[in-house]
Amino acid sequence: MSFELQGVGLTHAGGGIALRGVMLAARQGEAIALIGPSGAGKTTLL
Repeated sequence: MSFELQGVGLTHAGGGIALRGVMLAARQGEAIALIGPSGAGKTTLL
């Protein structure tokens, strides 16, 4: 099993860009870590 995201984006109602052009792929058994500063969109991606 695997999953893939391509070109994922999110804009807040106020017009602020939360995510732009996100690409993520993972295969069965792989672990993924989302790292970055506060406000970078890690939780939004989930």
